[in-house]
Amino acid sequence: MHSRMKKLVSGIATVIFALSTISCGGGLPVQVKIDDFTMEIDLGAVGGAATEALQSTGVLAATSTTVPEVWPDSLPDISYYMDLTTSPVAVDLTPPPNEGNTNYDAINTASSVISRIDLNRLTLRVEQNTINVPLPYLELQVAPEVDSSPYDRKAWRTIGFIEESEAGAVKDHTFQFIKGGETYLNTQLADDLKEFSIRIRGKLKINTEEFQGLPRGKAVVRLIAVATFYLDVAKGLSIGAEQL
Repeated sequence: MHSRMKKLVSGIATVIFALSTISCGGGLPVQVKIDDFTMEIDLGAVGGAATEALQSTGVLAATSTTVPEVWPDSLPDISYYMDLTTSPVAVDLTPPPNEGNTNYDAINTASSVISRIDLNRLTLRVEQNTINVPLPYLELQVAPEVDSSPYDRKAWRTIGFIEESEAGAVKDHTFQFIKGGETYLNTQLADDLKEFSIRIRGKLKINTEEFQGLPRGKAVVRLIAVATFYLDVAKGLSIGAEQL
């Protein structure tokens, strides 16, 4: 009896909710801000690969443990690269209730009646930066699973990029989507589970003629997205009527 009454009240609430918003031609808009997820670029962690690459070409001795603190005059000036690809970060917009994260309750409660999504704004914020060289053009990649392997190249898709920035700069970067990138991200947001992975990818070019020091430091990049989810009023009415 109690269960039936609870379902009845829930159904009535759904119908009232839908009736109260029926004047919204495109559905009821619910705006959500996503800003819980950060990625870290650590030059100390990727310096070893650069050292190995220079050793393999004979530029550095096999006994070298790192790129020199100051590029020596005895060596010819060269250009070399550091891979800035970050570790994957799992994005879960449907966390279990016992985790206490209620930021996305509005869209999860009504996930079955979402008709479309508009991505209003996407920003990559470099909020900490001790890197002593300019950051290059950086891509944002998305994979469809929270546990997507960083080595599965087919799983990762570049959806857009930010332009390069000055050494040590802390700032918001306007994100620029590539063709199909926004549609792909919207697809992940529209999925019932709303679970996927993100990472930064970039190549830092060091020219020893221009920069003789050892590239070092860390940067933290935060994903900030504002999206509007539109709820289908007619579908809400239908679901509410079925629950009555």
